[in-house]
Amino acid sequence: MAPQNLDSQHVVVLGGTSGIGLATARQACAAGATVTVVSSNPASVDRALAELPEGTHGHAVDLTDAAAVGRLFARLADSGIMIDHLAYTAGEPLALMPLAELDLGRAREFFALRYFGALGAVQAATPYLRDGGSITLTTGTA
Repeated sequence: MAPQNLDSQHVVVLGGTSGIGLATARQACAAGATVTVVSSNPASVDRALAELPEGTHGHAVDLTDAAAVGRLFARLADSGIMIDHLAYTAGEPLALMPLAELDLGRAREFFALRYFGALGAVQAATPYLRDGGSITLTTGTA
């Protein structure tokens, strides 16, 4: 299947430095989009930028911090970048186990990124999303 034409569009991939997020960034670049990848890990951002085409942007931001994510979107807008498409692919693995063995602290961390991080990102991105833009959320466990 040929990628959709994304010429002159900007795609932001939160969690875009590995796995499905990096694959999403690659596809968006191949379709002609300008892409910004975001991860909490600066080294992951650098590795992804080395793999992606020139002109791809990258930022290290704690995606569990809605205020920090909001500041990122404001900085993008200040530099003239509006969001056409937002993909939230960030996540950490949550091991499946019997309920009695579940570490509630680890589960809270998982949902801080996978659920509340996504919710905060969508809320922060909405003022910067172009009319007709899209938001894609992914979830799962690894």
